[in-house]
Amino acid sequence: MIAGTVSCEIRDHVATVELRNPTVCNALTRPVREQLLAALERIDGRDDVHVVVLQGAGGNFTSGLYLQDMYAVPDATFAQFAEILAIIPALRQPVIAAIDGYCLGGGAQLAFTCDLRIAGASARIGIPAGKARVHYPEVLFGVLVDSIGRAAANYLLLTGEALDADAALSMGLVQRRCPEGTAPGALAQDLARRIAAQDPDYTAVHKARLTATGSVHPVRPVDQQKGPIQP
Repeated sequence: MIAGTVSCEIRDHVATVELRNPTVCNALTRPVREQLLAALERIDGRDDVHVVVLQGAGGNFTSGLYLQDMYAVPDATFAQFAEILAIIPALRQPVIAAIDGYCLGGGAQLAFTCDLRIAGASARIGIPAGKARVHYPEVLFGVLVDSIGRAAANYLLLTGEALDADAALSMGLVQRRCPEGTAPGALAQDLARRIAAQDPDYTAVHKARLTATGSVHPVRPVDQQKGPIQP
């Protein structure tokens, strides 16, 4: 059985969460999904974490949901994945996706749900659901359109094309494209440190308000006693 793990390292108010399943390009198997959800839930309750960086090991972000899980238990797989997609925008902390190599299917959806996305030169971002003969689940359509807009969602789902970093940047799917020879993880860590240096309560309020603006995500309200929320 292909298992995989998820690690979480906290340093200087930045939590680095890494998907580790390199034999299958960090596919989101059930153990990986369970550990990722648990890691995010733990981070949610920590005041010493100001920013989260999400990345994959071995030169890939993630190739997406594990196909055997989708074919064998699709409803349970998508339901668990939806929980992960719901908690990311609901976290107080901004989440930065550091994208290397494959970022496909559910992996692309995972990245799109993050607040900021950094693409390395090797990044390939797409949702080839039709090519994999998988019906994209109805529960995720709203999250996808909310994350990247209807036009980009149309392009990715209808063509199944995997975009390179330059095309993803031009379409607005990522905010930064790393220069050749620069790892997206390094650029993401630099950005995370700059965000972490700011007042975390203000950052949390700004994230919550941005997420709630026109969002279909199930957002949990920010605890107003912790943040300097003004009318």
